[in-house]
Amino acid sequence: MAESSEKYFPLVEKFKSLPARSITVERYCWQQSINTKTFYYWKKKYEAHVEKGRVSGRKGFLPVVVDVPSKTEGDITIEYADGTRLIFKQNVSSGYIKQMLPVFSQ
Repeated sequence: MAESSEKYFPLVEKFKSLPARSITVERYCWQQSINTKTFYYWKKKYEAHVEKGRVSGRKGFLPVVVDVPSKTEGDITIEYADGTRLIFKQNVSSGYIKQMLPVFSQ
């Protein structure tokens, strides 16, 4: 599938970058020598990929394993797939970070 997404995602990106109503999907597909149904299939996959910021089909959070002492030093940044960032600029306990994670999972 990665090979197909590497082939079709650029075609979808190119179409989406065209000025609105400058060309129909059918005409664009004809120019690119691809089936219209194939284009719509990969357009849906592409939009899911972009919207979620990760490969389509993966949902939820990945488990977080902290193998450090209970107090950390330096900045800690947690970045979610949607671009939300939690930045801790001071020493915080891993328990506090764990407590904050569910707040942004809704």
